[in-house]
Amino acid sequence: MIQEVTGWLNAFGDNAWIIWITVIPVCIAAALLLVYITFKPLIDKQAVDRASRIPHWNRSYIN
Repeated sequence: MIQEVTGWLNAFGDNAWIIWITVIPVCIAAALLLVYITFKPLIDKQAVDRASRIPHWNRSYIN
């Protein structure tokens, strides 16, 4: 993907700013979304595991 975008930047010459304004932000957003969907389930699983170890969630029920 990087080689393809680099080729576009070289091919556009003086109009490479169009690629920088459109394609580069979309690629960055796609990469961030990929990182998010990769690590979000792992983070949620750790939170559930941590919560399940607590014997009493709310002390107001214990009298």
